[in-house]
Amino acid sequence: MSYGWFVKNWFRIGSRISWKLSFKTLGGLLYFNPAFQNDRVYRIIESKHELVLSWLKERYQYLLDKYKETKDIEDLKEAPKERKIWIMWWQGEENAPILIRKCIESTRRNANGAEVIVITEKNYMDWVDIPNYIIEKHKKGIISFAQLSDIMRIHLIAKHGGLWLDATIWTSQPIPDDIFKMRFFTPHTKLRKTPFVQNDRMHCFIMAGLPGSKIIEFEREFQDTYWKENDVIIDYYLLDYSLMLAYYNIPEIKNEIDSLPYTSETLYGLVEEMDRPYDKERVNLLLKENVFSKLNRYIKYKEISKSKETTYKKLILDN
Repeated sequence: MSYGWFVKNWFRIGSRISWKLSFKTLGGLLYFNPAFQNDRVYRIIESKHELVLSWLKERYQYLLDKYKETKDIEDLKEAPKERKIWIMWWQGEENAPILIRKCIESTRRNANGAEVIVITEKNYMDWVDIPNYIIEKHKKGIISFAQLSDIMRIHLIAKHGGLWLDATIWTSQPIPDDIFKMRFFTPHTKLRKTPFVQNDRMHCFIMAGLPGSKIIEFEREFQDTYWKENDVIIDYYLLDYSLMLAYYNIPEIKNEIDSLPYTSETLYGLVEEMDRPYDKERVNLLLKENVFSKLNRYIKYKEISKSKETTYKKLILDN
């Protein structure tokens, strides 16, 4: 998402929700620049998180109360027999940039018997019943493609189960069958200071779950309710905030997230290699250490660096 979107949303948040939150949101963006990664800016980010969570809790306490009382399902007894992997490219895979197409191909190679389904504008109704008001708000530009993707993944998992992968995920090993049997799964790394509310407890660009699981059902109802009542998104990472809202207020969901299996700290290692001269040993080590790696489609990668072919050239263009 471009900085232009953040600036526009800054005004929307200020005029419709809170100018105090809006200024803290703008301050939080500074943390993406290494020159501003200091404790003072981080405190602004933390206070922003508190404001967002407080605003959400005030309005959706009744949902938190409801799901505190909801009984969760058991894992293996409820796992669908048909394993599905969901990837969304709204315009159709054939119209996707080469980076996206290669990422999808990497997942197909490593699907380990699961069915890979690419969700598009033409086929999404075959799989989910998204409320009409959400689709209408998307058409009007109120709900962006990024937010539609967040809503879509929750509805798909809530109805069918399976594994959601953002279209920029590179899959380098056969996907473990156990992922499809968990009530909830997302990569879980060491806690560290980040601009994000979950501080690496979760990485929601990869998500799996079972139909009927408490965390998935809460999130589905939250997303539908939020967009029924609101025409502005309080933060670009609403999905992360709503999950952390549940984390802080529903003990069973907190335990679910805290008990997620540990994932390699080099989840972002491959994207850092893309513009560098190709080092086969280093790249293979990353691919061996990670089933999934997050790439970035907004970067215009080089093919040559320091007179050598880059990892992008070798991994994406030559395969």
